[in-house]
Amino acid sequence: MLKLIRRHMVRGQITFLHVMGENKAAQRLYERMGFRVYREVPVRILLRRGLTV
Repeated sequence: MLKLIRRHMVRGQITFLHVMGENKAAQRLYERMGFRVYREVPVRILLRRGLTV
């Protein structure tokens, strides 16, 4: 992850992550890495009939 972030910084790019609201463990990890919540957006997950997650 840090290698990717450094690569983005060298290129002048912005690193961002998507994480589901229920995934509190990932949110805490990303916050420890220095990320912060910028925006919350609704997400709709679509599955084909007969498939389950």
